[in-house]
Amino acid sequence: MSNLVPVNDYAVMAMDTTDLREVINENLGGHNIEANDLDRVAVPAGGSTTWVIPTLDGEIETKTLEGILVYFAYKKAYWAQSFEESGGGTVPDCVSDDCITGQAMTPNGPGGLCEACPFNKFGSDGRKGKACRDMIHLYMLRPDSLLPLIVVVPPTSIKPIRQFMYRLTAARKRYTDIVIGLSLEKTKNDQGITYSVIKPQKIADLTPEQAKQVRAYAEAIRPALQRVRVSDVLTTDNQ
Repeated sequence: MSNLVPVNDYAVMAMDTTDLREVINENLGGHNIEANDLDRVAVPAGGSTTWVIPTLDGEIETKTLEGILVYFAYKKAYWAQSFEESGGGTVPDCVSDDCITGQAMTPNGPGGLCEACPFNKFGSDGRKGKACRDMIHLYMLRPDSLLPLIVVVPPTSIKPIRQFMYRLTAARKRYTDIVIGLSLEKTKNDQGITYSVIKPQKIADLTPEQAKQVRAYAEAIRPALQRVRVSDVLTTDNQ
């Protein structure tokens, strides 16, 4: 598959490794990256197969979201009220940034060890899933930016992302060694609800020198990204 954007056109490739570290450490050192500082992209509702991406010049639409992953993190969030009950836009009642311990955000949040939480059990949503939602936050570098955007991966798309990571591992590649493309596939669940599933694919391999640059960037920015809280990223949706 041909590149959607030539790898050399990525802003990260225009700087050498030392410059990248200095820019990131000097500009971000000692300060948290707030979720609102980073653009974020969510899987569209209703089974749409088009991504809507925020840019400096306004939103653009694309069938394939292309970029270089520099970090990813598993998260958990629980809402006591469903999307239909709350109308959306509410903060989670309980969150976990390490998928081990939950932190109650409201009086309705259980908190405590995730492993022992009844809302972390399959079937606790009244169907086959969990009332507490597993998700992945992907931090993706786009061609024209030195800061990643956040792609929020809902529970229904975790399996294909995990499978893709396993394939990378089998091929002895780091996720920072490639340009990845995320497309969307329309499907339905057992209740007949239409939704979209993320389909990842490799777009291009980075050269050894490019991969070295990206790894240096990822190592420099990772401490700041690790401090981004799931509660600051999420609002209620129904994926």
